[in-house]
Amino acid sequence: MPHYGQGHLPAPATALLMSAWGHLHGLVALEVFGHTSFLGGHQAEIFRMAMRNLLADLRRRIPEHVDPHGDEA
Repeated sequence: MPHYGQGHLPAPATALLMSAWGHLHGLVALEVFGHTSFLGGHQAEIFRMAMRNLLADLRRRIPEHVDPHGDEA
């Protein structure tokens, strides 16, 4: 969260944060409650792949530069 407190992130940033948090939480919950046990020894690698994919998606969705007037460069 920004140093100036909650509720001050732009809506797109909040949506991106919630999406990433939900994805991560869902994967952890599946593992904690044993719903990924059928993957056997592949659980860790599949989790790592899912996190790499999530990070790549986040990077694609964040604009490289936004000017002070809110226009993407």
